[in-house]
Amino acid sequence: MSRMRLFGAALLLLLLAGASTATNFVSYAGKFYVTYPDTWKQVDFLSVDVFLNQGRSTKQKLEFEAAFAPSISEPWHRDVYLILTVDTISGMSPVKVDSILRGIETSFGPRQARSASALLAEIKPGQLVWDAASHTAAVVTEAATSAEDKSSLLMLRFVPEGVANFYFYATDSALAAEAHAIASIVASLSTEDIEAAAPHESVKIADAKKIENATSEDRPIPIWAPTSGAVIVIILIAVAARRRRKKAESSSN
Repeated sequence: MSRMRLFGAALLLLLLAGASTATNFVSYAGKFYVTYPDTWKQVDFLSVDVFLNQGRSTKQKLEFEAAFAPSISEPWHRDVYLILTVDTISGMSPVKVDSILRGIETSFGPRQARSASALLAEIKPGQLVWDAASHTAAVVTEAATSAEDKSSLLMLRFVPEGVANFYFYATDSALAAEAHAIASIVASLSTEDIEAAAPHESVKIADAKKIENATSEDRPIPIWAPTSGAVIVIILIAVAARRRRKKAESSSN
């Protein structure tokens, strides 16, 4: 069985297991919230901003809603992490969703229908899978490095206010170990009563001095950096899809 099939099987089994205590994150831009387990943490904005934008000009700054990683990870981007972004699209409709998916299909081929519980089971790298009931799409890519194999997982959840983009980047062992958390975070997205879901604790402030003294060797390359052809493909698709979304919104209006 391939590495991605093993990961998909782990997701399928663990998604059915009971959940531990968790914390909510509210996206006011997307008007939804997600829940992450107590074994994970939300990373403070400054640390993520510095990590993602290292070597980029101000005009190239990457926008994101939040970042999450296992609490035991030190640094936070060591093994597996999630970057959550939102594309706001007013009046999201089935027509617009289909237009966006058809745009992605031009690079990944026709979408493969899956149920939510089996969305990532036996998914093939470069294959677009889609669950119409939960409005969730997913694409996996694999990138070989000199150290060990890496995997990149992009999951899209369509919501009334646009698209929630879940970018996971990790070693294969970390993806398998955190399969339950990954599946549960994406599945937890809800647009109901977001004010009540808002947490009442703040994220810890970053150690600015520690960040300033960090060398480029201390920081692994972020998900958007061109480390391989496979990763470049998913970056280009994400960018192209975002442009198509904007175009679809304009034509629909």
